[in-house]
Amino acid sequence: MRASPSCTWEELLAGEPPLGLVLLEDIYRHAAEAYPNECCGFVRSSGEIHRAVNHQDALHAQDPACWPQSAREAYSLAPDDLYSLGMSFFSDAPAIVVYHSHPDCGAYFSAKDIADALHGGRPVYDVDHLVIDVRRGRARGAKLYRFVDLQYQCVWTDEIDGPRKPTSAQAP
Repeated sequence: MRASPSCTWEELLAGEPPLGLVLLEDIYRHAAEAYPNECCGFVRSSGEIHRAVNHQDALHAQDPACWPQSAREAYSLAPDDLYSLGMSFFSDAPAIVVYHSHPDCGAYFSAKDIADALHGGRPVYDVDHLVIDVRRGRARGAKLYRFVDLQYQCVWTDEIDGPRKPTSAQAP
């Protein structure tokens, strides 16, 4: 989908030194620290992680009818973080991955995740989406979803309790 990405998630993982594994461990830590709520953030092509504030509880408290889910079931980037994400696309190190965790329910790209990522059937941002599986406060793995052939497909997985080496995936 990207016209000319400066770097992909897979390239970050494969780089020397293995920056990707350090990034992944930091994202896993973020998910564990945010538990039982969802964490959220983004990764820039430089490898910089931007840990965002999950603003969902504030939205839910302000208008529970409009925002029925709490931070336990959903995420929403805080306004300053959303601004930083948008501005990253005008820099030399744009965001390449938006990530969030799913507490106690697995690393899948939910119908809500898809709806939030699309506008008019096209991605709002030209990024991949990393979903972290965190259970009982411990990250268990992650899946990376990419917009391919007009839909989100799982293109990469990592399982902590299984083989440590990340593997490619063809289906979610």
